[in-house]
Amino acid sequence: MHKPKGPRRIRLAAETSGQTARRGPFGVRPLAALRLALAPLSEKAGLVAAAPPVPIREIIRRFWPDLRADRWLLLLGLGAVAALPAIVTIEVWLFQILVDSVLVPQVLGPLGWLALAYLALNLCSGGLSYTDEYVAARVGGRFLVRLRSRLFAHVHQLSLPILDRRRLGDLVARLSGDVAAIESLFVSGLTSIVSAVFQLFFFIGALLLLDWQLALASLVLAPLFWGTARFYAQRLKRASREKRRRTGSLSSIAEESLSSAALVQSHGLQAQEARRFHDQAEDVYEAELAAAKLRGIYPIVVHLFELAGMLAAIVLGAWALADGRLTLGGMLAFLAYLGMLYRPVQELGHPRP
Repeated sequence: MHKPKGPRRIRLAAETSGQTARRGPFGVRPLAALRLALAPLSEKAGLVAAAPPVPIREIIRRFWPDLRADRWLLLLGLGAVAALPAIVTIEVWLFQILVDSVLVPQVLGPLGWLALAYLALNLCSGGLSYTDEYVAARVGGRFLVRLRSRLFAHVHQLSLPILDRRRLGDLVARLSGDVAAIESLFVSGLTSIVSAVFQLFFFIGALLLLDWQLALASLVLAPLFWGTARFYAQRLKRASREKRRRTGSLSSIAEESLSSAALVQSHGLQAQEARRFHDQAEDVYEAELAAAKLRGIYPIVVHLFELAGMLAAIVLGAWALADGRLTLGGMLAFLAYLGMLYRPVQELGHPRP
């Protein structure tokens, strides 16, 4: 039976579910399309079993021994990451001084020491960024080596009946992709969380110092923005895990078929094996498409929140300028801090592998 594609398929899905939402300009019901994009993927036959969810405390207990040897180096990198938002905050504050003390009054006196201050901050920022990159690469690389070696040795110690219950391609995918995801959680994820927390601390503090009334009014949407980011993060996390699971199934089929190439050719099963691989590749494609839908919708929602917050800050900031509570440089600095504030909020809601 021929399956409809494109907008017609979306319309039929909405009609069969009894929806009566209004159609968009192209005949597509927006709510039905959004619901279809957020719907989880259906279970397919032949897939490897999904890994059970593990609490974060259990993950730390199991894999911390592989990171313990580099814990002091990791703390050094986290210290560099925590200091970077402070430098950014000072740079924006210097920009406020530049506008209020140089550009508006058209006085060039303070320009010299401001240029030297920017140069010094740039050098400090470059050194901290280098430290962060180097430490993350070194700690993450050594962690991957230890974990992969320990996991590979553990697999060889398993009994043959246990190994027979696992598909070889799935084991290979877990030794590569899943181990990299664990490294991302322990090193890259921890670095991102520390950076986001300190960015929030410095940027919100700067906003409150500039004008606490305007800051509180501009931050009203922040909890709703974080909740929306968390909502999409959970769904994108499930979609990413499903894609890795289906990729493992695809690797299993390829390994099983190629390792038995002589048997496949002797029985004339080439077409059947090719069709089996094609069907599994289609499943991987569906998983990637589902994740792409979420990744496409998420920036739209994020930009709407950012636009609403910036517009509210501009309107209220104009009143603050008229009342004399805020200077032009302070207003520009306020908008800069507010624009940089959405990224750490988004990062704290980002899915972890």
